[in-house]
Amino acid sequence: MMTPSEKSDLTPVNSTSLPTAIVSKKRGLLQSKFWILTALALLLALGLAWWTTPEQGIEISIHFPDGHGLHDGDPIRYRGINVGVVQDIHLASGDGVDVEVMMDQSAKGLLQNGANFWIVRPQLALTGISGLETAVGPKYIAVEPDSLSLETMPREFKGLADVPQGAGERRGTEIVFQADEQFGVNPGSSLSYRGFEVGKILDVHLSDDARHVNFQAVIHHPHERLVTSKSKFWANSGIDVDFSLRGGLSLDTDSLETIARGGISFLTVGDGGTKIAPGQVFKLHKQPEDQWLEQANQVRLPTVDLKGAVTLVIKTSRLGLLGRRSVTRLASAIPVRNSNGETGLLIPSDVLAEFAAEDSSVESVSIDDFSSADFNQQLEERLRQLAATFEAGQTAAKIVMLPLDANVKLPWQNLTTAENVSGVIAVRRPVGAKGDVYVHQPISAEQLTETSDGPLAVEGFVGDHDLWNGCPILSADAGEVIGALVADGRQVMIIPANQLFNE
Repeated sequence: MMTPSEKSDLTPVNSTSLPTAIVSKKRGLLQSKFWILTALALLLALGLAWWTTPEQGIEISIHFPDGHGLHDGDPIRYRGINVGVVQDIHLASGDGVDVEVMMDQSAKGLLQNGANFWIVRPQLALTGISGLETAVGPKYIAVEPDSLSLETMPREFKGLADVPQGAGERRGTEIVFQADEQFGVNPGSSLSYRGFEVGKILDVHLSDDARHVNFQAVIHHPHERLVTSKSKFWANSGIDVDFSLRGGLSLDTDSLETIARGGISFLTVGDGGTKIAPGQVFKLHKQPEDQWLEQANQVRLPTVDLKGAVTLVIKTSRLGLLGRRSVTRLASAIPVRNSNGETGLLIPSDVLAEFAAEDSSVESVSIDDFSSADFNQQLEERLRQLAATFEAGQTAAKIVMLPLDANVKLPWQNLTTAENVSGVIAVRRPVGAKGDVYVHQPISAEQLTETSDGPLAVEGFVGDHDLWNGCPILSADAGEVIGALVADGRQVMIIPANQLFNE
């Protein structure tokens, strides 16, 4: 009970001073603006999940005679690119092993009838080591399509026990050689023309009657034109031994591959030969006859009229340790007639350095097999005039035009613009050649790459850059001069005809 004093301390409270609670109706999700952001985030997450979900691959089975240490997760590769993965390996019901593989959808075009599969692993042979990358990394299965038919896509394949001969080689025209002996030629041996590889030996076996040895070979495109019915083939062992009382023992060896596997060389020794057909049979000789090279130097390509190349011969005097000595420089050139009827000589611009200085050491200049005393003097004077222009910085062209009179006896050429270049031929004249004798080198479309400024870059060009620099480029189809080759240091390129007068 409160005392009177405690009651007196109580002060009445004003009800208006108390806080008042406000009761509001609860808002739903749809009444909030944040649900739009939530829905957008959900849709974005679902889209990303669908986009990143890997596409279902193609399951196939490959039967191999041996597993060679293959494991789950090892890749399937085509031209160095992973196109599948090994999912399972188990013993087959009979001999060998079955490998279950998941191929990428992008590799669907490889799964054709006749496609080849083999296990890449380290292998040592006389010709070298293959599959060395698998000694420190995982083994893998290589695939190569063989058939061009896409009518069926089998799910089961029979793998190869070893790397197939000619794997990855460009296709061409297959021909057959027949000989009394094997002559040391084996599958994988090279087929060469003037030392340049233009094909491969695919198979070597006895004939059905066991009286001959048959060699199946492929001539790579576009080198089929080098072979006619008048071509001669001989075995190349890679070792040439010569002994004489005066000269002693002379040993000439080829590459290790040629020594180990042998090889076949050929020349076309007569004009007028017919074009080869697939499966055509040629006799393989044990060794070449002495006159074949001389005869081959007089032969032109069967489908192309070689023309347009001349050789500029520049003799200079150089000061050396033993006094002055004479030095001869050779350069290819093209006598051309432009659309305006003007005639001149297309020459590499670096030749002008010999004539630029007033104290130039040039003793004489001529065009091999096309010169006279008066012409040589005129040629030298005009070269000095052009060199002065070039030294003044008025042009930076790789190929320059030296004006010449049309009455000069030269093989004048009309330059032709080629829209589609499927293959070309570089042509030059051998030094001292008389008449229409040329050395040529085919350049396939696979060796050509377009550059941003117009010329075509050439990969894998074989030949002396100084001799081939400035030589004409012929269309492999029509045989017309369509440009000039420039060998600038390590870079080799083709300048098309429509740029030769515009540089």
